[in-house]
Amino acid sequence: MTASRPHPSGLLQRSPSSKVQVLRGETPAPAQTLDEIAGLQFSYSFTAPALLREGRKAREADVRPGLLALEPNGRYEFGDLAQELITAVRP
Repeated sequence: MTASRPHPSGLLQRSPSSKVQVLRGETPAPAQTLDEIAGLQFSYSFTAPALLREGRKAREADVRPGLLALEPNGRYEFGDLAQELITAVRP
């Protein structure tokens, strides 16, 4: 985290629940297809089909060429996903 945005564990250590434990791990991210990534865009609140209405097809038409330019075979690898679990209890 940046200096302007401290890690949440630091905030918890200054709270009544100051006994903090942070567990970190990584999980391989599954490869995704062009259709999966394009569909994922419509699961966000700012690009939900109800919000885009008639603009959905245009949005999808905008997204697909850019994705294919990145990976012409239409299959995308993302590496590992970092995960962090923070627990805090009162001492």
